[in-house]
Amino acid sequence: MECCTGERTEEIQSIKEMIDGSFTLSTFSIEGVCKDAGISHAHLLRQFKKAYGVTIIEYVVQKRIELARELLATTALPVHAVAFSCGFADEIHFMKTFKRKTGLCATAYRKLYHA
Repeated sequence: MECCTGERTEEIQSIKEMIDGSFTLSTFSIEGVCKDAGISHAHLLRQFKKAYGVTIIEYVVQKRIELARELLATTALPVHAVAFSCGFADEIHFMKTFKRKTGLCATAYRKLYHA
């Protein structure tokens, strides 16, 4: 996802890279990102949205769903393992989010796209 305003700063780009490297961790939190980056929560949310056109939460969910699609299509991992591998805290939340974002439940997606 590229910056849509052309005003991407090194700080926000660096924070995006931190998010990209840690969104699958069970310990991931926006507060943790703020602490690691030394930036206030409100400032980070404003600057990220300004730079990328989506909130951090939307971005993280998008990244997690992209990874889930890849894992469902290329591995035989059980759905609960896919959920945890993508950073979701529980399988039910993963399944609801996956269906809302893709229009398919995870098992149906796997049946359609598994290689």
